[in-house]
Amino acid sequence: MRILKTNVILLVFIICLSGCSGSQAETVLGKIADILPRQPSNVEKSAAAFFEAVDNRDTDAAKALFAPSALADEENFDTALEQLFILYTSPTDECWSDSTPSASKHLKYGKTTYHSVSGWIPVVSAGVNYYCYIVVTDIDDEAPENIGINKLVFVTEKALCAADFERPQENGLWIFDDPPDADYQTCRIGENAYIYTPSAQKLTKEDAVSFVEKNASWSDFTVRFGAPNVTVYSDPRDWNIYYYELPDEDGEARWIRLLVEDGSITSAVLMGRSYHANGVLWKKED
Repeated sequence: MRILKTNVILLVFIICLSGCSGSQAETVLGKIADILPRQPSNVEKSAAAFFEAVDNRDTDAAKALFAPSALADEENFDTALEQLFILYTSPTDECWSDSTPSASKHLKYGKTTYHSVSGWIPVVSAGVNYYCYIVVTDIDDEAPENIGINKLVFVTEKALCAADFERPQENGLWIFDDPPDADYQTCRIGENAYIYTPSAQKLTKEDAVSFVEKNASWSDFTVRFGAPNVTVYSDPRDWNIYYYELPDEDGEARWIRLLVEDGSITSAVLMGRSYHANGVLWKKED
């Protein structure tokens, strides 16, 4: 009886993913298909279906994607969804990730009794970057009420960069708008958000490579080109990652990522909007 109930809930969840908001459900999924050279993951499919519902301001379609257990506190869920309707401009232009989702799987006598996936998805609407952390369970024989979206955390870029931001542990829908004291600029590099310090002039990758080929000193590099736009770590350590903004290529932002170890630059990598690097520009010889 439990297995039958699990299969029924799973079937309903699959139908919701494929048919959310009628024919409009294909809009965001179609944008993903145009970008990715592969089939989207369940994390991307679930996020795309959710943002289809948000674009249409369809409360019922959005709630239908969530596991029954995630809707236990329905009043807070409805409040969060209304907050998102106000905050999120729509329509969704991007909702995909190049990184591999995390997965959790349980087996019993060779049969999968539990399977869940999770991960961060960058989301773009009207040129504004947002970020979505999503957990999706598609198999749970012990607790079928957990099948569906368990957790969705929607975060603005400034909220994600805030020093005190912590991802909620509890399931449900969570919305984080810009903090009231967010007097800093942010940027997206790859699929991550960083605090950004603008500079008067953009570095070129040719100038950077030409310099490090002759002199890999980090202090000399900053004297020549100024402070980086992004510092990944601010705590003391033997190594760090710095980003300099480059001129756009093909209408997209480009960055050079410098790995600095013990005061010396050891690699220079070209980055764009993808999780993966666009190419290695220079690397210190072993």
